[in-house]
Amino acid sequence: MNLSQLEYNGGSLTALNRGDEETAVYNVDTTKMIELAADIAFPLCALIGVCTNLVNLTIFAKLGLRDTVTVSFFSLSLSDFCFLFVVLANAVNTHLFSRITGQYVNKFHLMYMGIYVYTMFYDISVLTTTYIAVQRCCLVALPLKFRGMFTAKRNSFILVSIYLVALACYLPMFLKQRLAERTDPATNRTYLALWLAPDRPDFLAAHDLINRISLPIVTQLVVIVCLGLLVSNLKSSRRFRKRSSAVTTKDGDNNSGACSATSSSSSNREDQVVLAVTLVTGVYVITNTPQILYAFTRRFVSSFNLYQRHHNLYMMVNFCRNVLEFFSASVNMFIYTRFNKKFRNLLFRLQ
Repeated sequence: MNLSQLEYNGGSLTALNRGDEETAVYNVDTTKMIELAADIAFPLCALIGVCTNLVNLTIFAKLGLRDTVTVSFFSLSLSDFCFLFVVLANAVNTHLFSRITGQYVNKFHLMYMGIYVYTMFYDISVLTTTYIAVQRCCLVALPLKFRGMFTAKRNSFILVSIYLVALACYLPMFLKQRLAERTDPATNRTYLALWLAPDRPDFLAAHDLINRISLPIVTQLVVIVCLGLLVSNLKSSRRFRKRSSAVTTKDGDNNSGACSATSSSSSNREDQVVLAVTLVTGVYVITNTPQILYAFTRRFVSSFNLYQRHHNLYMMVNFCRNVLEFFSASVNMFIYTRFNKKFRNLLFRLQ
């Protein structure tokens, strides 16, 4: 259905689907309340996330992009920054476009144009998080076998490939929609509204199947498996250090104690990296679960969509889902600060 096929009927919006002649009626006041909450919450959450990820990018750049861990976290911070920056720019643009250009535009349609841009960057963050989890899991489970596999060049190649693959997946959606001029027959005023290509529904169905259903489910399963292995390794590592410490204390050998302290320091650094990866991926699992439920419902319940029978429920679920995604993309700075001593020290020096 074309997004502009709306009829106002008192306090409700009526959307007509001329294909099956179904009429969906929903309360406009409820829709406006959700839109008002989104107008306030989305820019605020996005602004916080832009700031935290800008700090991440600055500190990782100052630390030097030499090891795979720093480069991977830098790439994740970059995609999170782009995701939230586009969300913020989209929100600001929605309110300022008409004033700057002097041309009236359907604000919802203008906002809709930016949705696929920031969801592309969100998917890049999802793939990057999954890659980081797999990389660390391999290095923890079989360090001798995989230590030489994740070189700096290969790591950078994989991260760049993630960006290119995501762009290739979203390019058809970018080409199948644009803002086009229309004329309001009642006022004879020209305005900009969303134009959708006739074959866009076919591309949208394929896009939803790949990016909104398959990608979240596959990455969720992979990350959960990696998360389980990382947590198990952390427990084993701590038990091993306790036993080693007990043996060292019992023997009372100074040289042995010095070697043990060096080994313990190295193990602690590795554990801090694993803990950081574990928390980053854990936050992703928690915030990605609603996305999977949303995608399945949208795919198999046709009335759960814009201007359909469950329009307001769709808007509310979308609002909550987006806030969780913004939180996921904003919170990593606090994880890095807690578990990365170099990051923490440099952050405090910048203040």
